[in-house]
Amino acid sequence: MTTDPNEDWVIYRDVLEPDRFNQLVAGAVKDIAKRAANALAGAKKFATKEVKFNEFRDVYNLAQCMPDMSGEECNRCLQFAIGGSP
Repeated sequence: MTTDPNEDWVIYRDVLEPDRFNQLVAGAVKDIAKRAANALAGAKKFATKEVKFNEFRDVYNLAQCMPDMSGEECNRCLQFAIGGSP
């Protein structure tokens, strides 16, 4: 298992409230990491979440692990990726 899967595709040009944006993303990724890691045996280990930033913009989040990973491995990997994100 690789412990360095971190690839950020966060694009937030022209965000007028970067602190609020970062808080929304942080809350969303913690939630989807937990849901992906706790998927039932045999289920695909992924989760998504859409968060409304304002009336014009939504923030889309996705976390995914390999299906053969244990829940513990998936959680460890996702926590590592979250810790390395800006």
